[in-house]
Amino acid sequence: MEKLTQRFLEGLAETINTLNREVVNPPFNPTITVLSALIFTSLAAFALDFKIPLLILTISIVLMVLTQAPIYSWIRIILFIFFWATIVSIPLPFITPGKPLIELSIPLTTLKISFEGLDLMINFIARVVSAAAIFTTFILMLGWRKTVEGLEGLKIPREIVLFLMLSIIPVSYTH
Repeated sequence: MEKLTQRFLEGLAETINTLNREVVNPPFNPTITVLSALIFTSLAAFALDFKIPLLILTISIVLMVLTQAPIYSWIRIILFIFFWATIVSIPLPFITPGKPLIELSIPLTTLKISFEGLDLMINFIARVVSAAAIFTTFILMLGWRKTVEGLEGLKIPREIVLFLMLSIIPVSYTH
C-alpha cells in the first residue's frame, strides 16, 4: 500500500509540474483560449450521450498535434485520469437497476451487471476523460501563467486569480 501511495504522489507531482510549464509565445490569445477551455470542458462534462465527449477528445488530440504541445505529458495525464475515473465508476454496472447483461454467482450472492449500468459507466468515463483532455490541452498550449492571465481577462474575481497565481509552485515528492 505504501508503494502505491508513493507512486500516486510521484505521479501527482509530475502532473502538476507538467501543467506548470512556461509558454513564451502562446499560439492563441489567453483570454479567448481560457474561455474556449471552459466552454469545451463544460460541454464534455455535461454531455448526455457518447458523441460529444468523443468529438471533444478528438478536438483535443488535433489541437495537441497542431500546436506541438508536449503530447507525451498529455497522454500520461489523460491515462492517469482514465485510471481514476474507471476506479470511481466500477460500482455503476452493479448498482444500477436494469436488464441484467451478466450474472456472476458467488457463494453468498449473485452479482448482476446491468446494461444500463455499463452504459452509465462508459459515458461517465468518456465525459471525465474528454473534459480533462480538452482542459489539459488548453493549459499545455498556454502554460499556467498565461492561463491565469486569461482568467484575469475574463474578469474572474481577483481573489481567485491570486490563489491560482500562488499555486504556480514546482512540486517535488521525495520519500
